[in-house]
Order: sequence, then C-alpha cells, then structure tokens
Amino acid sequence: AKVYAIDVGYGQLAWKLREDKRVVLIERTNIRYFAGAGISDRIDIAVIDVSFISLKLVIPPVLKLIGEEASVLALIKPQ
Repeated sequence: AKVYAIDVGYGQLAWKLREDKRVVLIERTNIRYFAGAGISDRIDIAVIDVSFISLKLVIPPVLKLIGEEASVLALIKPQ
C-alpha cells in the first residue's frame, strides 16, 4: 500500500509520516493544476481535507486521478 499526500503548503505533514517509505509527499502543489506526475499506482480511495477552497474546484481534478471503482471521502468544513 502507498499513500500519495498532495499539499499546497510545505512542512505540514508530521515527521513520522514524512519518513514512512509508503508515503509519497507532493508539496507546494495545488491539486487543481496537478496532472498526476509521480503517481504510478491505481488509486483506490481519495481523502480530501481542504480549507478556503470549494470542493467544487477540488473534486474534478481528483476524479481524473482515480479509477471508476475508487471511493472519495471529502471533509466538509464550513468557513
């Protein structure tokens, strides 16, 4: 199993997770413009936790990265 962590920020992921060989960290990357570089595996589930941006803008590019059988879990946080 592998986890791809895409974050527009830098230095936000816990050190223990950064050191885990199963975690592929892609920082300073806005998911809206991410084309999938560095992702070589089939994605089974996408978990979305965003702030100050609408899920309407985030979900379409995520759907391009995952397969038809994949699940999406999105955290809804009122701002």
